[in-house]
Amino acid sequence: MKLWVFVLFIPFHTFCQHDSVHSAHLSKQEIYDNDFVRNTFYTWTTKKQIDDLAKNKILLTKSKSETKGYALFDKSLRDSSLKDNVYATLLQAEEFAKKRFAWTNAWATVMGWKNETYGDQLIKIVLSDSAIIGKFMAGYATEPIAFFDMSGKKLTEAEVLKNKHRIAAIYHVNYNKGSRTQFKQKQQGTYIYYDREKTVRTSTNIPFREFVILNENMVREWSCGTNAIKKEIDSEIMLLSTFKQLPEANQTAFEHRGGVWQNDRYLPKGDFQFYNAALCFQNDHYLFNPKRIQKIIETLELARNRQSTEIIK
Repeated sequence: MKLWVFVLFIPFHTFCQHDSVHSAHLSKQEIYDNDFVRNTFYTWTTKKQIDDLAKNKILLTKSKSETKGYALFDKSLRDSSLKDNVYATLLQAEEFAKKRFAWTNAWATVMGWKNETYGDQLIKIVLSDSAIIGKFMAGYATEPIAFFDMSGKKLTEAEVLKNKHRIAAIYHVNYNKGSRTQFKQKQQGTYIYYDREKTVRTSTNIPFREFVILNENMVREWSCGTNAIKKEIDSEIMLLSTFKQLPEANQTAFEHRGGVWQNDRYLPKGDFQFYNAALCFQNDHYLFNPKRIQKIIETLELARNRQSTEIIK
């Protein structure tokens, strides 16, 4: 009697495919509304500002744009709904007036918005271990602003006010008016749903988020033009190149935020989720499809070759 044994061959890369994308490098880039405390950030700027940094070695020099005025972060803090909020008042103090806007990776901001880019020079910012990071969820009525230490522990109001000199950055979540491609909405009775077969270009409030660096005394180190920064760009290009080849990279439009940034435990975990968890802006530049990702890669490659002379402070 012969015993036949059939062996099902599954390529090794099938087992490794998920881990190859969801690497330790990517996990540091994933940011959720309940998991955002980080100490390393990246911000794009212009060659002119790099030249100024080389001269004066001061990272935070501006409280508003010369051409666009105050940022939405500042305007949102002044909203009438926050007139009695102790933290909103605190963050409008002169000591927190000068700031830079950053994110935990370089690729998620390099494309900017329509008619708005930030430059091709990358600055790396590392916060002090004793830094305090705030969370500002604009429009949230219950608790729009809260503060946390670097371990993620939520601080009391008394602790925050006593240690306000340690406030280093704010995780800011908001919406910006603009246009993007969305799945067409349909209504059946009282139920509204998305038709995933049809897309439409529409004016809407586009979700975005950012880290606002607003206390230079709590910056342990900042740098630009270093080999480490160039390696970071190279690493992100490799990561995006992997994303571009995935079968899931077929997004043609956005839906509402729908839990992607809330770390909703009911959402299926996969490469689409991980990609979006690393995003800063939900505009069309960052749709999860090969064409859009390739454009991000090309923009990073150009920027990588334009990095300036090394500065470490």
